[in-house]
Order: sequence, then C-alpha cells, then structure tokens
Amino acid sequence: MARREKVDRILLQRMAVIEQRMNVLKLAYEKYFAGTEAIEPLKDRESLKRDMRDIDRISMNSTREKYRWRSVRARMSSLENYWQRNIVMIERGTHPKMKFRADNRARNRSTSGGESAAADRLTAQREARAKAEVEEVTAMTTVAAGIVTIKTTFATHSRMETAPAATAAASNTS
Repeated sequence: MARREKVDRILLQRMAVIEQRMNVLKLAYEKYFAGTEAIEPLKDRESLKRDMRDIDRISMNSTREKYRWRSVRARMSSLENYWQRNIVMIERGTHPKMKFRADNRARNRSTSGGESAAADRLTAQREARAKAEVEEVTAMTTVAAGIVTIKTTFATHSRMETAPAATAAASNTS
C-alpha cells in the first residue's frame, strides 16, 4: 500500500511540474506575441508535449489523478489553440498588435517632424468631435421631427373625430 501512495505522490508532483512549465510557456508565448521575444518557443513546447505523452502512458487509478490530468490536458489544448490562432493572425498580418505597430511605423515615415504628427493627431481629433456633434444634432432633429409628425397626426385625427359630431349636433338644433 505504501508503494502505491509513493507512485501517486510522484505522479502528482510530475503533474505540478508540468503545470508550472505550462505557465512559463504561456508567458514565453505572450512575450513572443508582444514582440519582446523574436523567436517562437517551439523547443519548450515540444518538450512539454513529450513529457505529457509520457504521463499519458502511466495508468491512473485514482479519480482525483484522472480528473486533474484531464484538466491539465484540456488547458494545454486550449492554450495550443490560442497560440495557433495568434500565429495565423501574425502570418496574415491581422494580429492587432502587429497592425498597430505597422500603422505606427507608416505614420512615422509619412511625417518627418514630431510636431507635425502631433498637429495631425489634434486635427483628426477635432474633426472626429465635430463629426460626432453633427451626427448627434442630426439624430436629435430626426427625433424632434418624428415627435412633431406624431403630434400633427394626433391633432388631425382628433379634429376629424370631433367634426362629424359637431355638425350632427348643429343640424339637430335647427
């Protein structure tokens, strides 16, 4: 019985080490996606996957061990999907951080001085505010016109309903 507990303890320790390595690998990929690391951490990823395959070969008798291992595998699978999705976005040029950097470089190339770039940004902000104000006024005018139309329609209908009754009352009195 003591031997089995020792095997269980060793297995749980190996799972804990794999979880720690997974967190380190996640941070390495985040650095890669942020651009601080130039090379994708493929060697670490393959080493981690190899160790996970080794643990897969071990038979687990405890439900606790099986549950924990399935959770670790599921987390690794979701991280791999996330990493693959980001890599594809980088290759296509649609990754948000890469697009931002490219746009930033293009802006810096198009404007030679830093003061003119700041002036261009200020002008763009002012134009955006003016456009938003015009859209807001247009929306308010549209709403106000709709209210006036509703009031006019209501007044016309109420006059139409009272007019026949008034003419009928006038003809009865004569």
